[in-house]
Amino acid sequence: MPEAGFPRRVIVGEEVVSAILNIVQYYGLTKVLIVTDKGVASTGIPERLASTLRDSGVEVEIYDGVQPEPVVNEVRKLAERYKDKGFEAIIALGGGSVIDASKALTLILANPDADPTALAPFQPIGVERQRPLLIAVPTTAGTGSDWSYALVLTVLEGGEKRKEPAANFEIVPHMVVLDPSLPSKAPRRVAVGAIADALGHAIEAYVAAQSNPISDALAEYSARLIFRSAREALEYDDIEAWTNLHVAASMAGAAFSSAGLGIVHAIAHPLGAALGIHHGTIVGVILPHVVKYYYEHAPNVRKKLEKLRVILESVEGMPSKPTLYHHIIDLYRDIGQPYTLKQLGIVEDQVAEIAERIAEEALHDPDIAFAPQIPDLEDMVELIKGLTRDPLAG
Repeated sequence: MPEAGFPRRVIVGEEVVSAILNIVQYYGLTKVLIVTDKGVASTGIPERLASTLRDSGVEVEIYDGVQPEPVVNEVRKLAERYKDKGFEAIIALGGGSVIDASKALTLILANPDADPTALAPFQPIGVERQRPLLIAVPTTAGTGSDWSYALVLTVLEGGEKRKEPAANFEIVPHMVVLDPSLPSKAPRRVAVGAIADALGHAIEAYVAAQSNPISDALAEYSARLIFRSAREALEYDDIEAWTNLHVAASMAGAAFSSAGLGIVHAIAHPLGAALGIHHGTIVGVILPHVVKYYYEHAPNVRKKLEKLRVILESVEGMPSKPTLYHHIIDLYRDIGQPYTLKQLGIVEDQVAEIAERIAEEALHDPDIAFAPQIPDLEDMVELIKGLTRDPLAG
């Protein structure tokens, strides 16, 4: 059975500043780096955290320059800047970009010869027992990066962007703090995209070629929590619902770290980069189309997807629907997540121009290896072209 990796500790529901202070005191840390972005910095949380730590005698520095879809060369420059600082821990306070950048930074500081874009899951990289410790504090309920062994960095070549996913169990954060008040403060568009990303992780892991009892348990319950809680969290700002979503996103990260992902993310990496679409949003668009593809072309996968549909209806009390992708689109309509590229203002001709290139890149993406059924090039091109159309329209 494939391996599974988890953080050393996961703290759920505790306010972030008090949780981090307890962690720092527990480990006797005296020097930490807070890594975040401008958006999170504007909330005042990083500075409030830094002030509390300084009051307790800890030396703290804040770096708030992480950009969306972090570029690998920028992370290397950051590692060069901090290589002699002697930080004992890095606190990644932000969304997936911040946590992925922090994973890469931690890796390079612990092992300067390591290449964060060329990791393999079972290859020793010499960082697991090294400092700095990585403490992840996700501010969105979606990426699962806090519990996962994966990171995605951007490579710039000839003026073009290319996303490079990589994975290794040694880069799983040492500790995670899940404060549900953080994702509740995210802008609606960001929150919705994060939820769609988490659902994509859960469903892809559930049917992945290497799915197993551990990943199935995590993925199934993650999907149930998302369907159960997304509407209440977004419409009523219900803290219990936000807690469910925060936990669900992390569980989905652990699920795909054990089982892998598949077609959705293999397409999302090159297509999102080509069209400049937020990762969670593009994953959300692709997901129901791929689920429909499995219903029509992969009977064994359809059987497992139908099991999840029955669980949602019989256990979670959702209304009866013909397929799982009907449930996904119903949820999207309620929370405002697009399910076609046309809803994002992208027309069929635009997609047709790049469909073959994106299909070829998707078929070489590391995530495609975990798909329970891999389309040939022709089917992949048609799947990508169909992203402008409503999956329920015939």
